[in-house]
Amino acid sequence: MFVFTCSYWVILRTSRGNNPDNHPVEEGIAKWFGTVHKGGVIVPILISILLVCLTFVIERFLYLSKAKGKFSGAELVRKVQYHLLTKT
Repeated sequence: MFVFTCSYWVILRTSRGNNPDNHPVEEGIAKWFGTVHKGGVIVPILISILLVCLTFVIERFLYLSKAKGKFSGAELVRKVQYHLLTKT
C-alpha cells in the first residue's frame, strides 16, 4: 500500500501544473492535487495510514454485520472469556 501511495505522489509531482517551482493550478481538481503535492514527502505516509484505517473500518463493519443475529453480545463475551482462560 505504501508503494502505491508513493507512486501516486510521484505521479502528482511529475504532472503538469504541479511542478514545485510553479504555483499549482488555480482551478478545478488540479488545484487539490497541487496542494497535496506541496505537502511534501509526508503525504504518502498519511495516505497509507488513511487507507489502512479505512480497510479496518470496512472489515469490522462486514464482520459485525455478518455476525449479527447469530449470537448475543453476552454469549460473545462469555466465549472470549473462556478462550482467554483456556488460552485457545
